[in-house]
Amino acid sequence: MRSTILILGLSIFLVLSTTGSSLTFAGSLLKKEVVPGEDIYHEITVRLSGDEFPMEAVGGLYGHGMGLDGARIPREDTDEMKPYSAVGFLKLTPERAQIEVGKPAVFVLEGKVPEDVGSGGRYALVEIHTPPQGEGQVGVALATIAPIMLTISGTELVETGEITDLTVSADEVLVIFKNTGNHHFRASAEATLLNDQGEIIASTEAPLTYNSLIPTTSWLFEMSFDLEEDLAPGTYTVEATVTHEDGTVLDTEETTFEV
Repeated sequence: MRSTILILGLSIFLVLSTTGSSLTFAGSLLKKEVVPGEDIYHEITVRLSGDEFPMEAVGGLYGHGMGLDGARIPREDTDEMKPYSAVGFLKLTPERAQIEVGKPAVFVLEGKVPEDVGSGGRYALVEIHTPPQGEGQVGVALATIAPIMLTISGTELVETGEITDLTVSADEVLVIFKNTGNHHFRASAEATLLNDQGEIIASTEAPLTYNSLIPTTSWLFEMSFDLEEDLAPGTYTVEATVTHEDGTVLDTEETTFEV
């Protein structure tokens, strides 16, 4: 059985003004549930339009890294991430392909889910880019990153996390939250400021993450209190909470600071 990987990715369009050419990437924009033993097949098409200016596209399959700001970063899998990686059972071909007007390049992602794949999610990133185009020292290159997010159907999905760092002041609250489970999810954060009498002075919140946080990666929530006046000297407490997209509280942490 062959079934298409549904990839949550980006379709990016760029006009190369020096040539009058443009380049588009096409791919699915959904996630996929898979079962052990399932065959995977997905095509990513790269098209060129405009002037007759052929160019090369280079593809690669990488581990699914994430920055604290949620940016997806193609990289080699860390030891911590390897249990949740799809890189080991997928391949992308070809490595390079020529694209011309009317003749798109097609990259094929395929593989087979291992019978002993385990539970939770499996992740990878496909990156396709072109060499820099243009004259002089500054060239224009185009790249797209397509996240592969596979959920192992019928298995236990653990969506947990913890606050690993809480930095506070009268001006800002910085919360670093790590996904400690085996599956991706989105989360939001909120913080409350209390005086030494335990009275709530202010509260703030950070919206739901725009990308899903995958296992082992962390997200930085940045918040600030909207205070009408400066805080009086004393000891203040900040309580921070991170909440799953379904409303479940994932972790709470508190700390104090002096003014």
